[in-house]
Amino acid sequence: MEFRKFFELFDNPQPVDWENKNRANFQVGKNNYQINAEDFNFRRSNCDYGKGFTVNFGLDDGESVQTGLTQSGNASMVMGTMTSQLLQLMKESPESLLVFTAKEPSRISLYRRLIQKFAGNRKFYQQPSSHSGKWLFIISPYALDPQEVAHLSERF
Repeated sequence: MEFRKFFELFDNPQPVDWENKNRANFQVGKNNYQINAEDFNFRRSNCDYGKGFTVNFGLDDGESVQTGLTQSGNASMVMGTMTSQLLQLMKESPESLLVFTAKEPSRISLYRRLIQKFAGNRKFYQQPSSHSGKWLFIISPYALDPQEVAHLSERF
């Protein structure tokens, strides 16, 4: 598939209702989804403090939120909605990191492509989490040293 056509699949974001600054809901077809953006602070190597958001999302069945591949058939609309919300978070919090994880090989590959396309002039880091079996993805407005990336990997 041509690179541009691949990204056009994600150009149809759904309306998102932010309940508060950390939780939002959206619907694709008959499925409800939830976005969680949890604030965190971390100590930087230069003794400053950094701020960030961990972002996750999943299919909300009313009792729990299922993350990972859901096989609901809505991947392009869900990912298009998530991409638009990540871009909005980066715009509203230009000094904050965005941190998210993926476990499935197809999702890891997808996140790499999306980040390369949409991170703009931000720095991009990726590495296996040291304890969860997932890949950690970090989008940062500033360079992180390897110790900071390793610390974040241990945390998530």
